[in-house]
Amino acid sequence: MGLKDFIINKKIKRNKRNVKFHNLNTAKNIAVLYCIKNKTDYEKVKKFISYLKEKKINVSALGFVFKPDEIGNIYLGQSGNHFFSEKHINKLGKIKEECIT
Repeated sequence: MGLKDFIINKKIKRNKRNVKFHNLNTAKNIAVLYCIKNKTDYEKVKKFISYLKEKKINVSALGFVFKPDEIGNIYLGQSGNHFFSEKHINKLGKIKEECIT
């Protein structure tokens, strides 16, 4: 276990949260965390997010892009979606982008 893992685990233990169970019928807000390896992955997630929005659920999405140069900039300007890649993560494993943290 490296320094990065130690720091992250320490912060996780300090984070106190009130956990409640909800399903798609009772949820009002949903956060979707996903990985994108290719354009097909993004299309699947986009379809799922559309389904959630049809059910009148507030959706925030955060996608990790493995190879942003190969996929292109089709993701920019999508409301409620934020994307990051390895270049947005510092040596301690923390995300540098303020809009994501």
